Amino acid sequence: MLRRIVFKEFVVNGKQLCDGLVRCLMNQYISDSVATDNISGQLRELCPSLFSQDDAVMTKANETFSLGRTLENRHDKNRMFEESLQLFSQVSHRIDLSDTCRQYGEVGFYTGVVDLSLCAAEKRDPQGLALHHYRSGQPAEDTPGQTALDSRQHCYTCVTTCLNSLLTASLQVPSSPPLPRTQGVQQPGVPTVPTNQAATSFEGTLQHALKSRDELFHVTVYDWFLNAQLNDRLLDVRLKKNVLFDINV
Repeated sequence: MLRRIVFKEFVVNGKQLCDGLVRCLMNQYISDSVATDNISGQLRELCPSLFSQDDAVMTKANETFSLGRTLENRHDKNRMFEESLQLFSQVSHRIDLSDTCRQYGEVGFYTGVVDLSLCAAEKRDPQGLALHHYRSGQPAEDTPGQTALDSRQHCYTCVTTCLNSLLTASLQVPSSPPLPRTQGVQQPGVPTVPTNQAATSFEGTLQHALKSRDELFHVTVYDWFLNAQLNDRLLDVRLKKNVLFDINV
């Protein structure tokens, strides 16, 4: 690729090219199961404008998660996944949240999907503009509030997508063959687990999610209950007094 680049393109798009090269380098280290600490330190020292502290944290998070996927012992895998969660949470405002949650879902780290999504929602709306916007009736002139609400909803969707996938898997008839995936379309976080295990994971993930004190997240989850036709389950939930949600079902 570099051989085909003329000097003008390098000057105009040099930053993007260098960023891409750095990403390729770090991905190669991770795919080869080589520790990235040394190369990250050198890049931070020599190329701080190309490789920031956030970049170093994201690289370490990806390395830790990739290592966890290779381990056989479930306790060790979970420990690595938890460590990756702590690292991803530090930079949750910068990561590709949907893709990271998809990968967490693929390895069965469903509580990680919840925790990372909620952390990202908080970091992307630190002033709580979304809740104020929601409580005010979502006025059209409140552009910052709507932007914050949209940003939070994107994060919450990662959780409801995970819940929906687990619920769907838990309702599959055990004797039925798995439905074929559409070619070229990857289902985000669809678990490949037995029906009874999916049901257990669904309940555990749901209960973990309901422990959140994020009011707007509860609104989203309760709305998901209705869309999933889980009205009885919604009525069983002990609603917090400060949650602004109408449950006329």
